[in-house]
Amino acid sequence: MVRSQDVLPFAKESTTRLLPWIVGVMVYLAAVMMAGAMLLAGVAADWNRDLTGSFTVQIPPAEKKSDGSEKARVDRVIKLLRETPGILKVKAIPAKETAQSLEPWLGANFDADDLPLPRVVDVTLDRTKTIDLTAVGEKLQEAVPGAGLDSHEYSRDQILSLVHALGALAAVVIALIGGTCVSAVVFATRGGVAVHKEVIEVLHLIGATDDYIARQFQRQAFRIALIGSLFGAIVAVLTLFAIARFVTGLDAVLLPTPQLAFWQWCVLALVPLFASFIVTSATRRTVLRTLRQML
Repeated sequence: MVRSQDVLPFAKESTTRLLPWIVGVMVYLAAVMMAGAMLLAGVAADWNRDLTGSFTVQIPPAEKKSDGSEKARVDRVIKLLRETPGILKVKAIPAKETAQSLEPWLGANFDADDLPLPRVVDVTLDRTKTIDLTAVGEKLQEAVPGAGLDSHEYSRDQILSLVHALGALAAVVIALIGGTCVSAVVFATRGGVAVHKEVIEVLHLIGATDDYIARQFQRQAFRIALIGSLFGAIVAVLTLFAIARFVTGLDAVLLPTPQLAFWQWCVLALVPLFASFIVTSATRRTVLRTLRQML
């Protein structure tokens, strides 16, 4: 007895031979793109949170060096900041740390004493209180001429704008990937219906409905899509782990460690199922539309 799923062997036709690979590649690209977008969004959120609750003060070196002059300028700034309401913590960054932060650009062998490096004071704000940074900056100028306050607002806005632009680009790319996948499915399904046209006509004569025929195609399309999408998802996960391991091994100060949260992995796990649903839905709609045109 012939099983119902073998009446129209859509999965064995030449038109669907490449469909699992196409679905797999599309899922791979979509998963990697989504992971990259989520990583960027997470890094941007961390930077935004850190930069919003802090600012730095740069104290230029004195024009005329004298014993204790630099320390006195730093002490005046620290005293003023600690007396300002809304500031939780004030920390003067040692000159040696400032010099070490320049090593990725200048190398490890440069002499910091030969460079007029400013002293940097890191300030942590009380998020529950409001502080007038403009007024603080004016007081700093009065206490130590040339001292500058950097609230990181410009840098924060630039980073967020870049992340939003990359997120929009990722969404467009994922939409194009989905559209390409659907187009491939439609082409393969139409070819499958054309190959089995005579069998479909016989099925109609013995009372088979369009819904029955569509279910024949969509059941096989789901299996094809699930196999291809699982393969693409596995390769995507391996790629993400390889990238994370490579980045972790780099000696890069400004490069964040890529790490996805649990809920983000759950979102990525849904990509194969979502792709299979899209393929199945596109197959069913294509079959029904093609059958109506055959009547």
